[in-house]
Amino acid sequence: RADWGALTFVQRFMSRFSGATLVRDSESRMSNTLRAIAEQVFGPGKGPVAADYKNARVLISFGDAPLDSGVPLTLLARQIADARVNGPCLKWAVVDPRLSTSGSKADLWVPVIPGKDLALALGIMRSLLDRYPGIVQPPPESLKNKALSRTIDDYVTESGVPPSIIH
Repeated sequence: RADWGALTFVQRFMSRFSGATLVRDSESRMSNTLRAIAEQVFGPGKGPVAADYKNARVLISFGDAPLDSGVPLTLLARQIADARVNGPCLKWAVVDPRLSTSGSKADLWVPVIPGKDLALALGIMRSLLDRYPGIVQPPPESLKNKALSRTIDDYVTESGVPPSIIH
């Protein structure tokens, strides 16, 4: 893991050698991941989507504990806190196997079985597709088919969360 200081040192060190050097930090990998996710959800060319905490009503943190880690930690924590106090009634759920600081401060901590976040996400998607079949922006067919390939009870069993969380 390379924080800003370590990354600066590594880049300076590598620049002393001739030839092409590529240093990929976690931020560039995260950016590529976010771009791929946004394109799967919103369509090609949509790129990464910035979080709008100020106007959000629901925030679900999957595999992310913004009060425990992340860059910049203080900025994210402040944006979430401001949205909860000054926004239009933000409700926050943290999906994390352990009770992190973020989970303890959220409105809802969802203790998913480690590695079963996808089952929970697909279960929530299945529930939304069942309840709102005419959803305005349907997911791509492959994602929709994946979500509909199993029952909500299957997703409940696999993720280890109560049915009330998925419904």
